[in-house]
Amino acid sequence: MITVRCKFVCSNVEDLGGKFKANFLAVYSGSPENEKFFHLTPSASMELQVINEQHFEKGKEYFIDITEAV
Repeated sequence: MITVRCKFVCSNVEDLGGKFKANFLAVYSGSPENEKFFHLTPSASMELQVINEQHFEKGKEYFIDITEAV
């Protein structure tokens, strides 16, 4: 099974009244590691709705691992 690791930065966390929407963009600069991720994934975005806003913070970077669900 293959796992793809992506690195995203949280660009915004919005209060939706009881839920929170967190937006993420692929990293592109700020460190040699981020530039390597940018070379492999030059464009990506993701939006999650969560119950607890403390899961994500604007400006922080997160790894997202993608594996096949079997």
